[in-house]
Amino acid sequence: MLEAKQKFEEILINNKYQENKDFLCKLIPELRLLTPELWHQTLISLNTTPSEALEVKIALLIHNIGLKEGKYYPGLCKFIVKRTLENLGYHHTFVDRVFYLIDTSNTLIDPDNLDNTYDLIMNRLETQYALALALDPKVIVNNVLKLNAIREQVLDRASSNLTK
Repeated sequence: MLEAKQKFEEILINNKYQENKDFLCKLIPELRLLTPELWHQTLISLNTTPSEALEVKIALLIHNIGLKEGKYYPGLCKFIVKRTLENLGYHHTFVDRVFYLIDTSNTLIDPDNLDNTYDLIMNRLETQYALALALDPKVIVNNVLKLNAIREQVLDRASSNLTK
């Protein structure tokens, strides 16, 4: 599995998703069930994120798998994330971080109630930015403006905590 993990990471690092869709579908068979529209949104989110964090890229790749008929099923998604990543040899802590990013991807961050470490909150924000950019163009600007405001508040909270 080390070889598969290495190839998986190379695909993520080099943004070669479409060219390696068959390989990705062998690792994560549920990707085959994504509609062309959802696969396209997934590619947009993966290709627009500036994040190099593997956990962000994996969350973006897998986040739509938990959707069935327009409803999100976190239990199904968690099962797929756990099975896939643990089979590849990722530590359960990393698996939990990826699932956290997926599970909170559609919940705006409350800067007054930060629920995790700074780096994971920032990765969550990066995940949300990438997903926002993959949405209907009519809502992108509004969503990005909301995320910009949240980013400023999170950065303010972090800097004030450092100076205490």
